[in-house]
Amino acid sequence: MQEKFNQIRQSAIESLNGVTTMREIGELRAKYVGKSGEVTSLLRSMKDIPNDQKASFGKMVNDLKDEIMGYFNVKEAELK
Repeated sequence: MQEKFNQIRQSAIESLNGVTTMREIGELRAKYVGKSGEVTSLLRSMKDIPNDQKASFGKMVNDLKDEIMGYFNVKEAELK
């Protein structure tokens, strides 16, 4: 599972490197943390996680979301 987290993190970083407009940031934000985004789909998969692992899994997903949102905020600041 950690590999999936790393893959999403790396993909978000690489995608943001090529962004030149606020619109592109919005599209990427939707892709990763939006209603149907990749991180959101991880949260939806919690139903498949054993009960004793749900708390740690949820924390890892929320940490990933916070990290990715931080990247978006930095890129937005650069473009402004």
